[in-house]
Amino acid sequence: MDRSIKLPSLPQALMVLAVFLAVVSGGQVPNDSIPLSDSPLIAALGGDPAVPLLTVGIIAFLVAIAGISAFLQRRVVQFPALPVAVSCGLFLVSLLVSIVWSGFRGVSLGASTAWLTYVATFFVSVMVLGRKSGPRMLLIALLAAGTVVSLKGIMEYGDMKWRDPTWRIFAGWVNPNATAAVLMICLFAGLGCIPQLSRLPRLLAGLGTTLIMVAIYLTQSKGALLCLGAGLVAFVVFAAVAGGTLRKVAIGAAAFAAVAGFALGIVMTRPAAGGGAVSLGRISNSSNTSEQSAGFRQALWKGTIELIKDRPQGFGLGTYRHESARPGITTQTVFAHNAYLQIGADAGVVAVLLLLAFLGLWLVVFLRGSRKQSADISITKAAIFAAVLAVLAHSLVDSDLYYAGIGVAVFALLGAGILVASDGVTPELIPARLRGMSIASLTLFVFLVMYPAVNESMRSQSRDSLRRQDLAGAKANALAAFQWMPIDGDAPYLLARMSQSTSERGDLLRIAVENAPSTRNLRALATNLAQTGDRTAAVAALESALRRDQNNLLTLKLLLQIQRDGQDPEAAKETAQRLVAVEQTGYYLIRSLPEIVPTETAEAREFLAGQTSVRQEQIALLKPALAIYREYLASTWPLVDRATKADPNANFGDENLPGARKRLENGQRIAETLASIYRASGDAVEAAEAATAAAAFRDALVK
Repeated sequence: MDRSIKLPSLPQALMVLAVFLAVVSGGQVPNDSIPLSDSPLIAALGGDPAVPLLTVGIIAFLVAIAGISAFLQRRVVQFPALPVAVSCGLFLVSLLVSIVWSGFRGVSLGASTAWLTYVATFFVSVMVLGRKSGPRMLLIALLAAGTVVSLKGIMEYGDMKWRDPTWRIFAGWVNPNATAAVLMICLFAGLGCIPQLSRLPRLLAGLGTTLIMVAIYLTQSKGALLCLGAGLVAFVVFAAVAGGTLRKVAIGAAAFAAVAGFALGIVMTRPAAGGGAVSLGRISNSSNTSEQSAGFRQALWKGTIELIKDRPQGFGLGTYRHESARPGITTQTVFAHNAYLQIGADAGVVAVLLLLAFLGLWLVVFLRGSRKQSADISITKAAIFAAVLAVLAHSLVDSDLYYAGIGVAVFALLGAGILVASDGVTPELIPARLRGMSIASLTLFVFLVMYPAVNESMRSQSRDSLRRQDLAGAKANALAAFQWMPIDGDAPYLLARMSQSTSERGDLLRIAVENAPSTRNLRALATNLAQTGDRTAAVAALESALRRDQNNLLTLKLLLQIQRDGQDPEAAKETAQRLVAVEQTGYYLIRSLPEIVPTETAEAREFLAGQTSVRQEQIALLKPALAIYREYLASTWPLVDRATKADPNANFGDENLPGARKRLENGQRIAETLASIYRASGDAVEAAEAATAAAAFRDALVK
């Protein structure tokens, strides 16, 4: 077997570079609140969370240039088997069609860029990689990228271990579960490389694979570890069809990576002298975390199924984060923690069926004739099959395909899988005119992907200017972003924040709501309407927001405030009672971040207590309110305090230092009020406990 590493052609090099960059930098998702603190290009290459669409744009550019180079150099190109190609194309069409009825067209357009890039990656991989060396180059690129990500994660844990031994690594990705999922792909790529390399490259590949295994353990993703086990079984079974020594090397590599990675992980996470928590404690004591995690996932799945029932055609690609709370089961959440359900909520049932059809047809073509193929191809196929299987299984508990890095890697592997199938491709003679049309299509593809990416870059620069109090620069960038993409809802919102005119601010917020009727935009519009005295329209805007998220605490709090200011005590009392009632729902009780304790219902309780003079009623309302604030003091405040010590402007979740201090002040005031009521009632014991609570809030504020 040829174990030499050959230099790739230009199209091959561009393709594997795109996949490498996707894994290293493609771990963020669009976010409308992060400022850009570096040049857009450098930030995108570094995987900055301020410009994830620009990162996708760069990956798409590399993929397109690889395809264009192939069309310029060749008259005959490889094309996937027709059923696979057609099903993939129809799946993409079903996603793009959902933009038509999306209520957030700018968001949907931005979300479409990742899926366009995935499908382009699939077809271009088939065109340019070739049937021999290309798939192995892809595996090497994935292994190299996974090693880089793993080293970042291991160094990150080294920095955090002394402050928080239970730290879960991110390694430049948006969350540890996503990190674990992409590293699974890279691990199996490494296992596919090791048997096919000569001695020194094999040792380096083994080292990289072991580091990846260590990093997977440091993510502490239990779902990923389970799917990794399933993938290892699939890899060993597939590798067993290869003959002789090669089979032993492949199976031995899998066993070595698993055992060595676990052993090194245990050594790295051993507690310091004197004991204490360890990182792998989340895995070894899974019962402590599984109930909350599983409960929230189940609630998300129930809510997502309700969304699909309500609108089988979907709400629009990428809109799940805005529509997820409609059923009233969970708060608004970026991910459904199930890629298939999220695609169904975004683009409809037909899109899910077409995706499954594409994957099913791919699998049939991929497996056909496997027993008759050579040993090296069998090992490559084992790695591809195990990686794809593991990620698709993990997508049942996480929205893996919504991370650009994972999506590009998976679709590149799907393309490579078609190439190593016994009859997965057909060579097609492409006439000059058709080649020109294909080149034009790839060029158009790049422009489509870059269009929302440029808008995102300008918006992020505007937020950075706002952070630096450069109002002129912030306005210029936000205006440029809005002019560049008039269907965007975030740019007019930014412009409204900077406007000094109430009427101009209202006009801009109406545009923002028209383009993106999010609860944030509707609350901003309602606030502006209330300031102009049009409280009826303000209430109508908030009622519209509540149709999208019926239990939204911030929206209900603002509604209560407007009704109080409008001297409508009956309506205000009704809204306050509605707020308090949310405490009994799963929406309130099962949270994505249990450490962040919402306090809006405590504020509603304080308002209701002020509406009665009966002490027992006041106690019944204020005692639970104090309990909420004490829980906030114990759970949320330490995290906010720690996050803001180095940077007072930093956020923990949606919590910031001024807001957290305000909550502590509210807690202190309620504790003092409750102590006074208890003293007036002659209950010295309860009065003393409330006074102690007030002192705890006061001490925290002083520190």
